[in-house]
Amino acid sequence: MDEVAAFAGVSKGALYFHTGSKVGLLNQVFGADFTAWIDEAFAGDRRRRAVAIEDRVVRAYGRLLELMCNQPELTRIYMAAAGAGEGREHPARAMNHLLSLTASMLDDAKARGELVDAVDSRQLAYNLWALYYVEQHRWLLDHPVPAASRADIERRLRAPFNVQLAGYLTPGRGPA
Repeated sequence: MDEVAAFAGVSKGALYFHTGSKVGLLNQVFGADFTAWIDEAFAGDRRRRAVAIEDRVVRAYGRLLELMCNQPELTRIYMAAAGAGEGREHPARAMNHLLSLTASMLDDAKARGELVDAVDSRQLAYNLWALYYVEQHRWLLDHPVPAASRADIERRLRAPFNVQLAGYLTPGRGPA
């Protein structure tokens, strides 16, 4: 905390006042980083409306996984400690942002007739995130250093995402 306060040009007391604790600071930083990564991963999705929903979610979550896994040590710290204790509202807001962007993407696919109308977009967004989270853990366990290629990441995500989406595709459509 001494180093962070010195780097920020504030007193240690001011830092604690605004973050509450080391965990509070971690949660604030993670919330900001995760939101920025999410925004970058989903940037330009509206321009891809002609692309099949399976490809859209794989591209967005693939980019998110690439951004996080290209900083493996930071991601490991975040995954181990963020979201608990003081300041947990910051990563929670970022997670809700991710789920909202995903649900919006799925709603768009429903409106275009790609997904059945009965699908609960928010629940499906949770399911896709859970698959992503498992893959993120697998990636970090398998690769102690970054060097993820986008093609490798998207290949790893495609199979579980396609299985999840298959039950919600309109009749006559199969995974892309």
